[in-house]
Amino acid sequence: MRIVDLQSKRVFYLDPKLYAAGSRDSSFRAFYFEPKTATNKVRDDAVHFIVGFEHEPRGEAISPRSMWKFTRWDLVDLAQFKMKLKADFQASNRDMYRPEAIVATGKGD
Repeated sequence: MRIVDLQSKRVFYLDPKLYAAGSRDSSFRAFYFEPKTATNKVRDDAVHFIVGFEHEPRGEAISPRSMWKFTRWDLVDLAQFKMKLKADFQASNRDMYRPEAIVATGKGD
């Protein structure tokens, strides 16, 4: 969420996250940023916050009427955030098997 202070014109980003009670110290990936021009939501040099909401499980029978019970919240400043960089190279079959890239081919006869 992009928030602009109208008086100072300062930009803030607030990214809400939910996590189950007991999973706050989990090493499971909970945050990622993918710098793609088409989908990039971060467009300003700004203060970045995450607001994390801890919730209790809703039980086995989840119905549209069941309510979340929030048990804690944390506001996290990402200014000193230490993260891991994962270089990820991806390609589809269309990307790989371009005619100009194929150097040999054959049939399974």
